[in-house]
Amino acid sequence: MSKTFRYRPPHYHSDYPARIVNISEDDFWSAQSPARGRGNKRLLAEAVRDGLAGRQKQAYTLLAAYQAQSLAREWAAIQGGELPVNYWAPKQTLREVLAHKLWIRVDQAVQFNPRINWDLSFTGSNIHSFYWILPLFYAYAKKPRADYAAALRDFLLQYYEARNRFRWHGPDYHPAYTALAASIKFHHTFPIYVALAGNGHLTPRVTEAWMKLMLGMSRALYRRETDLVLGNQTITNAAAFGIFGSAFPEFAESAAMRRRALIRIDQNVTRGFLPDGGYFERSFDYGGVSLKGSAGALRVMDRHRPLPPAYRRRIGGILLRASRFFAKTFAPGDYRPGYADGCLARSPGIITAARDFFPPGTPPDLGVDRGASYHLPDTGFSVMRNGVGKSYALFNHGRCNLWHCHMDLLNLDVWAFGIPFLVEAGRFGSYGEPMSRLFRMPELHNTPAVDGQTYDERYPEGMTGTDIGWHSNARFDYASAVHRAYRGNQPVLPQAQDYRIRRQVVLNKRAGYFLVLDSALPEGESAAGVISQYWLSPFPFTVQAPGRACAKHGPHGLLVVADAGPWLRRTETRTVYTAAESTGNLEFPARHQLRLQCWSNAGSTGAIGCITLLVPFTGKPPHIRLRREPPGEGLAFLAERITVTSGTHTDTWTFKPGKPPDLR
Repeated sequence: MSKTFRYRPPHYHSDYPARIVNISEDDFWSAQSPARGRGNKRLLAEAVRDGLAGRQKQAYTLLAAYQAQSLAREWAAIQGGELPVNYWAPKQTLREVLAHKLWIRVDQAVQFNPRINWDLSFTGSNIHSFYWILPLFYAYAKKPRADYAAALRDFLLQYYEARNRFRWHGPDYHPAYTALAASIKFHHTFPIYVALAGNGHLTPRVTEAWMKLMLGMSRALYRRETDLVLGNQTITNAAAFGIFGSAFPEFAESAAMRRRALIRIDQNVTRGFLPDGGYFERSFDYGGVSLKGSAGALRVMDRHRPLPPAYRRRIGGILLRASRFFAKTFAPGDYRPGYADGCLARSPGIITAARDFFPPGTPPDLGVDRGASYHLPDTGFSVMRNGVGKSYALFNHGRCNLWHCHMDLLNLDVWAFGIPFLVEAGRFGSYGEPMSRLFRMPELHNTPAVDGQTYDERYPEGMTGTDIGWHSNARFDYASAVHRAYRGNQPVLPQAQDYRIRRQVVLNKRAGYFLVLDSALPEGESAAGVISQYWLSPFPFTVQAPGRACAKHGPHGLLVVADAGPWLRRTETRTVYTAAESTGNLEFPARHQLRLQCWSNAGSTGAIGCITLLVPFTGKPPHIRLRREPPGEGLAFLAERITVTSGTHTDTWTFKPGKPPDLR
C-alpha cells in the first residue's frame, strides 16, 4: 500500500473530481486486490506490484493480459451477438467513422480532422454518448482487423486525453462523467474494451486510459445514486456501475457498487412497474429502457456472480408482468406506440428482453392473446382489437402530469390492416428539437381540445382520466373517460373556462369500425368556446365533404365521417411535418392533421362536441351513413341513439349515462 494515499470508499468522496476525473496511479493500483480477482491472480498481483512501484508500461501490459482471461465470458457473449443497439446515430456508417465524419445528432454529421473537437457547443450529449462509434465496433466484433482496433484505440485515447478540457454543462455536470452521458457511454464502450482485451489488442496506454475512465464514471454514478429517484436514469446509471462492480471485482468499491446496483434495480422494477405491468412514467420508450436496461445489467452481473435465487425469482416475476404489458399493448407488427416522449417504431426485442429471468414454464407467447382486447387501469390504457392484425386502437385515460408525458388525455390511436392510420405525433429526435415543445400540445394528438386554452398545470388533479368505463364482449369493446385539465381562473387567460371533456369509444368487432363520441361541457352559464377534434396520420388526408375525409396507404385506407350538427364549422387539413423535416430514422416519419372544428352560438349553453365514425376500407371509400337522433334536453352525448348504415346493413347504437351502449 502506498504511503501517500489512503483508500476511502467512494461514498466519502470529498475531493471530487480528483478521484473521478484524474485518478492517480496510487489510487488506481492500491484500490485493487489480487485476492478478489478471478482466474490467473498471479498476473494481477504482478500488475499491482509493478503499478505501485511506478513501472506503468509493464503494469498495464500485465493487467491487459489478466483481463483477457477475466473478461472471457463477456467476450463470448459479444461473439454470441450481445451487442449495444444504435438508437441515436442510425445513419452512421463504418466508412464515415473511419473518416472521422461523426453523426453527433440524428440529423447532423460533422467532418472532423483526425483530432475530434469533443466540445462543440451544438453537439449536446450525443457525441459523449458514443452512439456514433457503434458501426466500427460492430465491424470489429465480427472481424477483428488491426486497422479497426487502431481506430477504436485512437477514439478512446483522444476522448480520455481531452476530458479536462470539456465544457461543463452545469456546476456538477461534467459531460464525461455525469448522468446519462456517462452511463450510456459506459454501456457503449465497455463492450469495446472487452473486445479489445479478448483479441489481445489493448495497449498499455489504452488500458490505463479506459480503465480509469470507466472507474471514474462508475464512481461518479455510484456517488449520484445516494438517494433513490425513481426513473429510467436511475436504471441506466445503476446498470453501468453494477456491471463495472461485477466485471471488475478486484477493486475495493466493486462489491459496494454491485450491492447498490442490485438494490436500485430492485427498487425501480418493484416500484416502477405497476400492477398491470406498465411503467409509471407512462412512456413505452422509457418503459422499454427500464425493462431492457434492468434485464441486460442483471444478465451481465449474473454471468460474473450468480444472483441470489430469491432475488432472481422475484425480479423475474415482475419482468414477466412488464413484458406481458408490452405484448398486450403493442400495435400489429410489434410496433411500440409513439405515446408521450416516444417514437412509433418496431420493437420486438422488448417483449423478450428479459426471457432469461422468466419463471420456468413460461410459454413462448407469455400467455398473452395478441388478438384480444385489454383494459389496463393502473397505467391508464385500454386496448381494443377484433383479432390479430385487424382493427386496433390504444385509448389513453391515464395521468399526464409526468415529465415524459404530453397534453394528450383521451388520445386514441387507430390501426387497420397492420397500418397506423391515426397516430399521435409522439416525437422525433432529441429534446433539443425546435418542435419538442409543440410535440407536447393537445393539437398534436388524436384528442378533443379546447382551442385557445391549454391544460392548467397548476391543477394536477385534473390532468388524469376519471369516470373510467370499460366493457368488452364478443360483439364490441367500449371505453370511456372524462378529464378536467382545462380550468378557468388563469391569470394569463381571463376568459378561460372549466370544462368537463368526455370521450366514448366503441369498436364494432364484426365490421371493424370505431365510433367516437366527444363532448366538452363548460361549467357555468357561458357558451362553450371553440372545440376541435384533432386526428393525425402519417398519410395525407383528403377532404371529400364537410365532416368527411380519408387517409390512404396503398390499397387500404381509413374513412373519417363526423356529425357535429349545425356546429361543425371547419373540416381542415394541414401537414404538421414532412418526412424530410423529421430528423428521426422512422418508418412512418410524417404527420398530417385533420381538424374538425366546432362552435355554437353565443346564446347556447350545454355540451358541444362531435360524433365520429372511423371506418377501415380497401379500394374506394365506402358509402356509409352516420345518423344521430335528436337527444333529450341536457342529454347530448350522454343519452344518444346513433345509426350506422353501410349498404343494406344498419347498426343501431343506444347510449345511456353510466352504462355500456346497446348494439342492435
